[in-house]
Amino acid sequence: MNKTTRNILGILCVIIITFSTINIFQNMRTLTRVDITDQKIYTLSEGTYKVLNKLNQPITLKLYYTKTAVNDLPDEYRFFNDYYYYVKALLEEYQANSNNMVKLEFIDPRPLTQEEEEARGFGLASSPLRNNESFFFGLVLQTEFGVTKKIAAFSPRRKNFVEYDVSYLIDTAITKQKRRIGVISSLNVFGDNMSGYMAQMMRQRGQRIAPPWIFIQQLKQQFEVNNIPTTANEITDTDILIVYHPKELPDNIQFAIDQFVLKGGPTIVCVDPFAVADQPQGNNPQARMNHLPFSDLNRLLGTWGVEIPIGQFCGDLSLTQPIPTRAGNISVPGVTMFTNKQCNPEDPISAPLNQILFYFAGGIIDKKVEGVNISPILSTTDKGNVFEASHMEFLAGFNNTVAQNMQNKFTEGVEPVNVGIHLTGKFKSAYPNGVMVNPKPDPDAPADSKPEKIKLTGLTESENQSSIVVFSDIDFLSDNAAYEQSFLGTVATRGDNSALLLNTIEVISGSADLLAIRSRGNFQRRFEVIDEIENKAEKESLGKLQELQAKRDSLDRELQQIIVESQKSDGTIVVGESFQQKIQQKENEKRQAEKEIKQVQLGKRVQIEAVQNYWANMNMFGAPVVILIIAIILALKQKIQRKKHLAQLKDSE
Repeated sequence: MNKTTRNILGILCVIIITFSTINIFQNMRTLTRVDITDQKIYTLSEGTYKVLNKLNQPITLKLYYTKTAVNDLPDEYRFFNDYYYYVKALLEEYQANSNNMVKLEFIDPRPLTQEEEEARGFGLASSPLRNNESFFFGLVLQTEFGVTKKIAAFSPRRKNFVEYDVSYLIDTAITKQKRRIGVISSLNVFGDNMSGYMAQMMRQRGQRIAPPWIFIQQLKQQFEVNNIPTTANEITDTDILIVYHPKELPDNIQFAIDQFVLKGGPTIVCVDPFAVADQPQGNNPQARMNHLPFSDLNRLLGTWGVEIPIGQFCGDLSLTQPIPTRAGNISVPGVTMFTNKQCNPEDPISAPLNQILFYFAGGIIDKKVEGVNISPILSTTDKGNVFEASHMEFLAGFNNTVAQNMQNKFTEGVEPVNVGIHLTGKFKSAYPNGVMVNPKPDPDAPADSKPEKIKLTGLTESENQSSIVVFSDIDFLSDNAAYEQSFLGTVATRGDNSALLLNTIEVISGSADLLAIRSRGNFQRRFEVIDEIENKAEKESLGKLQELQAKRDSLDRELQQIIVESQKSDGTIVVGESFQQKIQQKENEKRQAEKEIKQVQLGKRVQIEAVQNYWANMNMFGAPVVILIIAIILALKQKIQRKKHLAQLKDSE
């Protein structure tokens, strides 16, 4: 056998060995797959294993994705390919760890096919594409007993929670009984509950029918949710209680809440020193002046161990989130974006969360009540503090003047301020001697009769451990703060506001399986260097920017004043040389101020782009340079070894 033949056979053997190895590893992928990602995003959580172990019947998971059509579309759709492959890989992990209880089907619903008709029949969200194609990306679960559950669309914003969503789908499909949540609120969070006839009449009159708030709709998908009236003297048939924005609650319902807690009922309390979501009805200026958009439950909270003072707001300049106004984005202390660094890493409620937006939350004060353990959930940085303001200051809306006034009131603190806490222990009653309440109406009693009040009594102290979670804000669950319209027109979560509520429910109700799944971390890696530069540039430019914006607003007012002073009684304007000079001067000053504003904003952008370009260039040229250096070093090493070997051969001769 000559040398050429041996070389050809060697190459063929290498090719055969390579393809055989690839085939072996593909067939053994469930045994050989290794998750090398930093946060183990392809590894199932302990909670998912527990959910899968509860499977007592086979289930089928059908993943619908318009794969063929997406490959011929622009990048805005092709982005979903990576997302699809991640979901697909995760579902294969479910199948591999289900003891043959999970069957997978991956379906590409082409137009005018049975698969497309099935996807529409299951109610999956779709988006029209070209050539009669429709975009689908959803999941359907079916059991042998006819139960069907679905994820209508995989939203990119919920990529962090894909495992939770799938596991929740499985858990709810095999669990028959829902937990019962009772909600007490001074706001119309349940919407206008009207019959079909009344709703039709209101629509014909052009009147709007208020729908339930989205967080209530979301809770109803998972739990049995009931509206508890403030006239109730007792809370029954409730597993978890949510007290949301309790404004001037009468003693009877406060006593009912008190007794529910003492009996061990898990409770979530959301109060607010200024609720942006609590808007007065109508446009009556007097009604707006008299409207009080704050709530408190300090009689009960004080007994439980905490207090939230009225008229005090929590702020932290390093966490302030700009809000959009007609004059542009402004930074108002009190509008706070909490990140994972402000979450208590040892508390499972907030530890996995990354972005939680609060609007003008209060500061929670620990009153050091014996027997009550207080665990912070959400806190500011060490530089957080509280500042005082009245609701009258908010009536004119948010502008640069309001923002500057609040910044002048705010001073940096020296320790974190809590806006969310978890209370556990045996609590005492806020009504140890009972409470006098009106009896239930008697339909047989005379119309002019005045029934005497009756006294309600109950427990004076918890018999067992109780769990209470308190948040000093309600706006984090409002429709505008917690939700938004997704890519496919469905409602998607914004940040982790709604996840904060769901985590709280899971923890205080004692179910940790799903919580462990939701707590897996974030897929989005933050660019911390760029974030630091943005924060630094924001701080450096904030004062100058507000000064220039105030100057521009002042020039606008001066221009209007010049025009007013030049008007005659009949409304005509006297245009003289002095008038034109004044107008021209003010307009020049205004243009100069706007130019300086743009320069300040440009300075921030230039700093950020400089860092981005630096690291982009490092990635583009740095890697080839490193590889080249390594190649040169190896070549030199090989050359030295070769010379050394030749020298040894020469010496041996």
